[in-house]
Formats: sequence, C-alpha cells, structure tokens
Amino acid sequence: MKIPWGGDEWYTYYDYVLVGTPNNLLVMLLKEILGQVSIHNFVYYRQVGLFWVSFVYLITFFLLKKETLADYIKKFLLVNIVFFTMSPFVLFQEQYFRYYGLYLFVSFVCNLVILIYNESFEKKRCLFYALLAVSPAIHYLLTWQMATYIIWKEWICLGRKNRIIFGTVMLLIATIVLAKWQDIFRWFMHLGSSYELGGGEIRGWNVATFIKPAVSVFQYLFGEYMTVLENIWVVLLFISTIALLSFGLYLFYQIQKHRAILDFAFASIVPFITMFCILEPLTLPGSTQLIAKHGLFLISWLVILSVPIIYYKTAFVKWGSRLVFLAFLGYGTSFSITFPKENWNQVVKVTDIADNKNTVVLVQGRSEDNFKFYANDKIDPKSIVNFYDTTKVAKILNKFDTISVVVSDYRAYQVLTKEQMWNTGTSSERRFSRINFLFSEIENHGFRADDSYAYFPLICFRFVRTNQKSQYFIPRYFNIKYQDLELPVILKTGDTLLGWRQIMSPFHADISDVGFYYFFETNDHENGAGILEIHYDDGTISEYSFAPEKVVYRKFANRSIENSQRVFEWHKRPLLSSSLAFPGSWLPSTGYIYRFTGKKKISFIKCSKPGVSIHLFVQK
Repeated sequence: MKIPWGGDEWYTYYDYVLVGTPNNLLVMLLKEILGQVSIHNFVYYRQVGLFWVSFVYLITFFLLKKETLADYIKKFLLVNIVFFTMSPFVLFQEQYFRYYGLYLFVSFVCNLVILIYNESFEKKRCLFYALLAVSPAIHYLLTWQMATYIIWKEWICLGRKNRIIFGTVMLLIATIVLAKWQDIFRWFMHLGSSYELGGGEIRGWNVATFIKPAVSVFQYLFGEYMTVLENIWVVLLFISTIALLSFGLYLFYQIQKHRAILDFAFASIVPFITMFCILEPLTLPGSTQLIAKHGLFLISWLVILSVPIIYYKTAFVKWGSRLVFLAFLGYGTSFSITFPKENWNQVVKVTDIADNKNTVVLVQGRSEDNFKFYANDKIDPKSIVNFYDTTKVAKILNKFDTISVVVSDYRAYQVLTKEQMWNTGTSSERRFSRINFLFSEIENHGFRADDSYAYFPLICFRFVRTNQKSQYFIPRYFNIKYQDLELPVILKTGDTLLGWRQIMSPFHADISDVGFYYFFETNDHENGAGILEIHYDDGTISEYSFAPEKVVYRKFANRSIENSQRVFEWHKRPLLSSSLAFPGSWLPSTGYIYRFTGKKKISFIKCSKPGVSIHLFVQK
C-alpha cells in the first residue's frame, strides 16, 4: 500500500509502555540488530505487524490437521485465513509499525478459545483468566472484551441465590469505581500510555458516539481509506454485506444453543458497543479517541457470522455470498493500494535543502522527525528549526533569503475546541495563533511563495525574499473543507497555483492583472446579489453576484461569481465527522477553482457583505 513512515509510528519506536509489551520487546531487539531506523531499513521494522499476524496462519495450519476439531471451527479458520490475506484493513495493520498486528493475533487466539471452550468454561476457567491477566499487556480494550465475557459466564454458572450475592458485589464495585472514576481511569491509562490526562468533566455523549460502531464495521470490511458514502456502489455493497451478515447471524443462531448465542454476544457485540457508548463517554481530556483499530476483537466474529452463509446448502446463496465478500475485499484492497498518500520525498524536494545550503526549514512538532527521516543524510541538522522557537525564527527571517515551512497538523489550520481535540485535552487556539503569527512574519519580511506541496494535512511552502511586502504573495494553510485539494495545482494553461490566501469581508484586495483565480466561501448562500465590486484601472466599476448553485457543498464553501470559468476541479470526499461537520460535508461532491477574466486590467476587488470570504490563489 506504500504507506509513508511517520505519525504514530514514532510512538512505537520511542515509547515503552504496558500496552503492546511483546511488540515493544521485539522493537528493542530490532534496534539492537538493525540500528537506528532510517530510510534504508524502515521496511524491516515494518515487518513486526506481519510477524505477529503470521502466527495466525501457523495456528490455523496446525489446527486444521487435527481430526477431532469441530467442522464449524475448521470452516471458520479457512474463511479467516482468506479474510486476513485479502482484507485491506488487516493488510494496513500488518504494514504499519504499531502493536495492532499483535492485537490482531492475540484477539484471534482469545476468540478461538471462546469459540472452542465456551461450553467448558468451568473446566477451562484458568485458561480464560490467564488470557484476561495477560490482555492488558496487549491492549486494554482486549481486557474489556475478556472481562465482559468472563463476568457474564460467571453469572450464568451461579445459582439463583449466588447470583444475588454476585450481583450485589458487582454493583458495589461499580459504585466505588464510579465514585473514584477519574483517579482510577487516570492510573489505568497511565499504565498503557505515556500521556498525562487532564482533569475536569468527562467527554459525554454526542452523535459520533452512536455512529462510530457502524463506521468501524465498515472499515473492517472495506479498509481505513474508504468512507461509507464514497459512492453509490460502495453504499450498495455495504448494505448487501450487512444483510448477508445479518442472515449469517440468524443461521448461527440456528446452529448454536440459545444460551451460547448470548455467550458469544458478550464476547463480541456487547464489549464492542459499550466501548464506544459507555467507556469513551466516560474518558477524561487527553484520552485516546476510540476508532476502528481499537476494537479489533470484533473482526473474528464478523468472520464467524460469514461462515454459515459461505457454506450454505443452497448454491445461489453460497456462491452469491462468496462473490459479495470477494467484491468488497477486492474493491477495498484495490482502493487502498491506489489511494494517494502523502509524499515526504516531494516535501524534501520542494525545500531544496539538499542542493541549497543557504536555506532553512521551519518545521512544526511531529513534522520534524518525519522531515529528518526522509531528508536522511542530505541535510545539516542545524538547518531544521522548530518554528515554535520565535527567537531563532526572527534571526532566520533576517538572515536567510530562502526558507521553507513544513506543517502536518490539521489542528493548527483552524480553531478547534477541546471537545474536538479530546485526545490533546486542549483547544487548538494556541497552535492556530502560532502558525498565523509565523506566516505574518514571513509576509512582513518581504518573502513570496516560490514552490509548494500539500496533501492534507501535510503542507510545505518554499519562500524566497523579494523585499516587496504583499499579502498576496503568501498562501496560507487551509482548513478541512478543502482537504482533498492537492498542491501545487498545474492548469492546462500552464499556470501553476501554489496555494491560496483567504481574505475575510469586508475586504479590498489589489489585483493589478486582467484576471484572478479564486473561489468564495459564505455563511449565507442566498444573499449573493452584488457580492463583489471589481474596480478597473480606468476607474470603471462592475458589480457581480454569485452564480446560481444547487450543490450544498459549493453553495457554502465553493461559490463563484457570474461570468467566471471553471479551470480546475477536484473530488471532495465525504467527511464523516460530527465535530468537524459543515454543510455538504457528509456527501461526495466536486469542487472547482474559478477564473474571472476582465476585458481590461483590474485594479482591485471589493466586498463589504458580512459572512463572506474570498480564497485568492497565489501563482508561481
């Protein structure tokens, strides 16, 4: 899938915590053997995921040779192998340098033990408690799954009188835990991560709480890069798959005893739903926001539900279901392979740091490790400076004629609340103001953009000094509404657009050309009459209104004025986020860059209506 190195992989490389302990030990061994991770050897570090998942294959091949193994278990193992081989979600976890390959392997073992020994729980109690004991060293949500299942089984094994005692004890424990929840949660999370949690109120419930389980199931089937509303064919394929799995649940119910179905529910869907709908709402600021990869224990149960359909007695259902499953696995995998990824090599190229020794790269936070990694031995480490160091930045802007800025934090491009940035426990206002200050300083020191690369959230601009101060020389970062627009934009006319500058109304923007590239953003899509005044060099003035628009996304975020030409289009993918939602965000659409060309040279443009901004593109 050509996944670029970086991001959370650095946590696996540097941090050693309880979660993923066996994986951490393996990483320590690799460090001794391979040395420091680099562009030359990172592919070997990436094999840790494949290493753990390979045990799934070994266990499967070993068990399939056992004649005493139940036929249903053998069928599950065979289907599971096919899923692990073709699933884009599993393939991603195998390639990503994290502990989720280990999580996949151990959750497979736990679910296999539950499937085989569910009816022998009392005899195999020690085995189940041993799995519970080691689960915190794998992932704390695996602990949640095993604890949920074991508590249910213990309840079932008790008589009526003992159930009352057991229920009273559990209720008392729950009361104590809730009373001391913040302290207990902070202590437990400190075992599994290196972050310090904030205080204050818990997260609570919102729309995302109830959407996440369905989105997670979709990602298990189609991969992390695709969204539910990607296109109509994906929607239909997902609905067909869910219908087949529902039918599989019915068939599974026919095969198993009534109580066994409840047992399996408490090993799968109950811990999966409650981790999103109970655990996450009770988290504190700074906690990890739960997503699909945190509930990997459900994957085995999705495979289990597919078994009775794939081996159904009717040929039409049997082969039809196999075709559907192969369709979503194949489509998801091909989509993941061809889906464009951020290109750090292009970032290094844009900065020109390998050939130009008289340049400095200003980086932000996590971008620094990634940039150094891909620049490798081509650079002097002193030429990379964290732009949060304002003293150094001030000296650099006065000394160097070429500088570059590299940022890969979408939270710095717009002001997000603490609730929207729950995993950091703070709002992004400080990050936003810092990067805004940096670009303002670059502008004030007479630089203009010379080259760019952007694949959201990774952005890189190279600036050269011209000693001509102009806000229209400096493109800015962009918010999530335009995350699917890559930079630079090379038009058929030969013009290269390096980025854009958002100017809020009321504004007076100098043009000094016969035309300009742009799009508008507005809060009031209906009040677009006379939205823009264009003042020409000869003193004449023309007034233009918004062009008619029917698509919701373009009505608000991508408007044009009359007599404009569409010169470039991009595909806006669905954004399934309740906290970052905007009009039209949930649906796929097409965005456009427009060009207005006047009959004579334009002096400046003017807008005085509130709630409107123009995005003016900066040309190379």
